[in-house]
Amino acid sequence: MKKVMLTAVLILLGLAGSGLAQMKYPIRPVEIIVPWGAGSNADVMARMVAPHLEKAFQQPFVVIDKSGGAGIIAHNYVANSKPDGYTILSLNSIYGGLLATRKPADLKFTFESFVPVVGYAATHVFFNVRKEAPWKTLKEFIEDAGKNPRKMKFSSTATFGSAHIFATDLFKRAGVKVTHIPGKGSGDAMTAVLGGHVDMAVIHGSAGHAHGGTVRVLAIAAEERRFDFPEVPTLKELGFPIARPSVVGFAVANGTPSEIIDKLYQVNRDVLNANQEAIKNTLLKLEAIPTLLDPKSYLELCRADKDYFFQMVPEIKKELGVRD
Repeated sequence: MKKVMLTAVLILLGLAGSGLAQMKYPIRPVEIIVPWGAGSNADVMARMVAPHLEKAFQQPFVVIDKSGGAGIIAHNYVANSKPDGYTILSLNSIYGGLLATRKPADLKFTFESFVPVVGYAATHVFFNVRKEAPWKTLKEFIEDAGKNPRKMKFSSTATFGSAHIFATDLFKRAGVKVTHIPGKGSGDAMTAVLGGHVDMAVIHGSAGHAHGGTVRVLAIAAEERRFDFPEVPTLKELGFPIARPSVVGFAVANGTPSEIIDKLYQVNRDVLNANQEAIKNTLLKLEAIPTLLDPKSYLELCRADKDYFFQMVPEIKKELGVRD
């Protein structure tokens, strides 16, 4: 009899250590850590979803901005947090770019430090010129760049940022040399093109200027034409197979129980599906489009982006004469 009772107790303890205890998650507030400052797209997106998660889970989901170090501070924070689902990272699928451009010794995280939970918003790199610019198509821009090596300029958010890397990839495939002028964010890059200091601004979106009529978008690095910019061709259809969306979503520290990851995904999925129109309208204002990636699909995208950056960054460093 005692043996039977002991066995039953052990079984119950085993269940409590696995799925049973996790079914009560969350029982206290959850932090959503954003790697960028207040008002950034990632911040706005996180604050858009958080109230819906609070309602679904009946617990506060507190958005905390931890900017600095090009996102490194926030990534380090979450990677080294307790893997219990109470610290969530606002992840961008292109975070592998940080790993490709920084020395491992300078980071406290690796690619495997995070487990993607859900991807819910996709942004794309836009190739913008002034509305008054002579180029009506990307082909015309490239033809002029070929006639004037290094004389034409493009701005982006930062050296080794995804926009810089995509543009470098494009111009390399096209066989032309265009000088990069790094900015300090999308606004800075767009100001440079509007002021005539550069010929093209390569950023995620157009900062609203395309719909406002002050810039012309020559191409978008997307798999297919966006429904909100149906007139703009993709790089892919123009002969340049560069179609990498940057997908914003959530991730948790590696080691988080699978039951919590599954529950977070399922609730996020339900929230996104139940609030499609409101979320879509908010995202479109940020020039992002709704998407829905499950943990496996999101991980595959993050890994593909990492591999792409690890291929491209050494080539760009060599061209710029940058030593590791």
